Amino acid sequence: MSKLTISIDGVPVAIARVSGLHQRDPCPGGHRFRLELRDDDVPGTFPYFADNPPSPDDHFRKAFLMLTEYLDAEATEDDVYEWFLNKIDEAHCSEKTLVLEGVCSPVLPQSEFHKGKALDP
Repeated sequence: MSKLTISIDGVPVAIARVSGLHQRDPCPGGHRFRLELRDDDVPGTFPYFADNPPSPDDHFRKAFLMLTEYLDAEATEDDVYEWFLNKIDEAHCSEKTLVLEGVCSPVLPQSEFHKGKALDP
């Protein structure tokens, strides 16, 4: 059985409030996440993290998509995302634990942005 926990800036966050949105240069960024997955077979569940350390190559993109699918599967249609995990800086994988750390961003309402800049209220 899997147990997944996520904290942002050291504060626990509900899994259903988080999804992945890979960005090489996270925008707006500015926050740190730590994701910890405990599972009886982490390498079997997340083979890309076990076999290929995160890097900007095709393996990393596939691993990030796999992680996003896993997170999205935990959400219901009534859940609203509050955070996007943008970039994984560190990954530590053992047989029963996967720890990912990196940069994340709050989900901003589309109305707050125009050509990439926040609008004044």
